Amino acid sequence: MRVNLDTFDTLLTIDSFRTFTRLIEGTEIETTLRSRTALTLFAPINRGFSNLPADFLRKLISARSSRILLEVLQYHLVTGRLTAKELSPNQCVTTKQGNDLNITEADDGLRINDARIVLPDIPTRDGLIHGIDELLIPGELALVKYLSLSRSLSTDD
Repeated sequence: MRVNLDTFDTLLTIDSFRTFTRLIEGTEIETTLRSRTALTLFAPINRGFSNLPADFLRKLISARSSRILLEVLQYHLVTGRLTAKELSPNQCVTTKQGNDLNITEADDGLRINDARIVLPDIPTRDGLIHGIDELLIPGELALVKYLSLSRSLSTDD
């Protein structure tokens, strides 16, 4: 039963989170997700990475110690155990990265920024996982670091 597993091990048991798990493995976020701290994780499902530039994900995975990767991962993590019922439209929740996520409601359900919650309330030993349909990128990273990282893809090989 997954509820006895920490958040990271729970992610490992669900194939829909395989890509996101690859980003987390070996980072300090893996340690955080294995701790006994109550956390809510907004985890993108595999197809949530499909709107990224082709080599962006490869670069992100290869940058395990990168501050950019750490900030992106922290932006998916909130202290406390927040069920989907506790998330309400026009609410903001502060992430471990320091920026807020905006909760809104659309015709197709709750959204975290622009990402739709598609797999709500997956229990873990100390928290909850909500599967979302895209990778969240903090505002200041979205324009500056995201673009510079994407540009570096065309110059690297």
